[in-house]
Amino acid sequence: MKLRLMLFFLLLAFSFTLVSCDESEPLPEGVSSLPDVGTESFVNSETGEIEWPAELLPENFPKAKYEEIYSVERVDNEVIIILFARKDKYALVMPEYDFCCALYDVGYAHFYDVGNDLQYEINRDGIMVTTYESDDYESHLTAINEKSPTGYTYEIRVKQTDIRIPDSMYWEYPDMSTDLGLEELTFEEWPYEYLPEEFPCAEDIEGITVKEKYQNKNGVFITIEGSITAFQQFEYQIFTSGFYMRAKQPHVTQNGDYFYYVPGVGGMQPGSETITMQYQICKFNERVQTGE
Repeated sequence: MKLRLMLFFLLLAFSFTLVSCDESEPLPEGVSSLPDVGTESFVNSETGEIEWPAELLPENFPKAKYEEIYSVERVDNEVIIILFARKDKYALVMPEYDFCCALYDVGYAHFYDVGNDLQYEINRDGIMVTTYESDDYESHLTAINEKSPTGYTYEIRVKQTDIRIPDSMYWEYPDMSTDLGLEELTFEEWPYEYLPEEFPCAEDIEGITVKEKYQNKNGVFITIEGSITAFQQFEYQIFTSGFYMRAKQPHVTQNGDYFYYVPGVGGMQPGSETITMQYQICKFNERVQTGE
């Protein structure tokens, strides 16, 4: 978990912006304009509390955990829910992340579009969910959070898009220890022919040193070492060259090539400005379950 969070924040530091809905965007083809709806439509007349707006949300959409709903509205076909929730100050996982995990359980995939500075959850029907929390840097929820009885606020935005992500995001991939029947090899040069064509050459990045590169029965393993800036540049190339970041490993291409970050290898030591990372990289193979 800690390694994934570190990688995630490093990527955001290099390409930082969570982009909110552009109200001037045209509606997807075949989608009708819906009337705007305000918070008052969801106030319980007996308790005065704002209720969860299930009727505005897609089928099977999970109900978020919260102490109190601050507001609900539908504006320009986008549903926006702001929630006050309770968090454990000692927990690594905040309510916003817990909600995203609930989305994954009902078929949403995490999508990180580095090139356009976008990240969101999306399902096969193109329903996009973006989330924000008051703990975010320069959060637009800071002022609202001053009214929160829990000291924590998060926001959920839901809209229909015409974006379609590859089916490969939903396939099942072999775990890291799966025997793929590959030959044992050690490489002197960068092993282009043994890697997916989308995987960039780390040796082209100034400040990166390739410590080892070899293949065993499980895949190709490449270990790199370099400065934070150089590592960010390499990661940026990976996710703009054709790999999609999934909610959990592995990360994949449209064709089903994939890679893992190998746990327990390197990382970034406290006080250090150097990162060591090992990748396990595999081309699409018969052990990938496409559901066909």
